[in-house]
Amino acid sequence: MDEYTLKKKETTVAAALVNRFKEREENCRVDVIGCFTRLLALTVAAAKAGVLVFSNDAMDTSELTAADGPVVIDLGSNYVSAIVKACEKQLSAKKGGERSKSAALALLSTLCTAPGGIGGAAQIRSVFTHIKSILSFGSSGDGGMHRSTSVGGNSKTLKLDALSLVRIMISSDHHDASIVKDALSEILLPELCRSVEEDWYKVIAEALRVLAEIPLLLATSTDKAERDQVASSLCSAILPRLAAHDLDQEIKECALTASSTLLSVLHESLTEDQKNEILKLLQERLANETTRIAAIKTLS
Repeated sequence: MDEYTLKKKETTVAAALVNRFKEREENCRVDVIGCFTRLLALTVAAAKAGVLVFSNDAMDTSELTAADGPVVIDLGSNYVSAIVKACEKQLSAKKGGERSKSAALALLSTLCTAPGGIGGAAQIRSVFTHIKSILSFGSSGDGGMHRSTSVGGNSKTLKLDALSLVRIMISSDHHDASIVKDALSEILLPELCRSVEEDWYKVIAEALRVLAEIPLLLATSTDKAERDQVASSLCSAILPRLAAHDLDQEIKECALTASSTLLSVLHESLTEDQKNEILKLLQERLANETTRIAAIKTLS
């Protein structure tokens, strides 16, 4: 695809697709969101290949044209806010179908790969709030069950998609780590910790992958109280999965990874008993043939 064609598609199709996220028929709506997701992925890939560049606030693009060099697209000013708002409408819709919600989550995950990600503090906090509603469905936090009134009909697959988005947002270089850390600690951390108690092994494994990323957000934090609180919450969530034997292999390996990250990054915030318990369980995993290789990788 040449530069002219790519630029033309971006400027004439993108805005029209975002406006059609509100299609009433779900099959059509999912196709529209999926089409935009593929367009965005193509645009990000083209930027990496040097075919175009994403502009930012510091760039002077008034004199830059396709004849002078790569095509310039101002994704942040023109599209990001509209994309996030349109996706949030899908996630908050009480009568919205699960496929539409999954498509919106996939689009936000793709947006995280573009410069600027899903935006600043307001967008990150808002997306985390919607994800909290998805993850809280079916869990009361006290061992009981309840049905969330804000989002209905959430399946295990939707929770998996939501957790995947959180992991991508945390690990993305396009977001301010301090903003993500603050928003996650205030809004989402309890739900993430409870997600490891789900029944489906894929949700549990993905939740553990998310928990493995969280200590890295606090690596440079100077707030001891915050580090201690997060370390305690993570340890309480991870240790039961690390200690259990009758689990899927994927869960065991993810629990090893999460515990090793916690121990290596936030060891100063763990009690001696917590550190000794983690080390004892790692030693047990080294003695077990099915988890030995994963445990060795953990220690490395």
